[in-house]
Amino acid sequence: MKIRFFPIQLVGFLGLLISTNAWAVGYGRGEWSGHMWGPGMIFGPLMMIGFIVLIIYLIVLFTRRITGSSPGHSGPAHQSAQDILSERFAKGEIDKDEYLERKQVLSS
Repeated sequence: MKIRFFPIQLVGFLGLLISTNAWAVGYGRGEWSGHMWGPGMIFGPLMMIGFIVLIIYLIVLFTRRITGSSPGHSGPAHQSAQDILSERFAKGEIDKDEYLERKQVLSS
């Protein structure tokens, strides 16, 4: 079974790291209590960057769901006119005479 890693798990893990750092520093020893200093200062910018990356990821995911597109998806829009004509003839939408006439027009 393949385990997938989601960005929301990363945000939760970083939140856990920040909260454990806050308890380890021992807030409440004074008015400022080291709120802006120490090794925990790096987690603020990391959380901001992580949050921005998460928002961008969710926007991309949402727009792909809405438009129904995905990377590497090639739909019927990439077919040539000759392919469409052959497909219509194979489905029986047009007869042999019409197929040959349109094929001649396309090849000229």
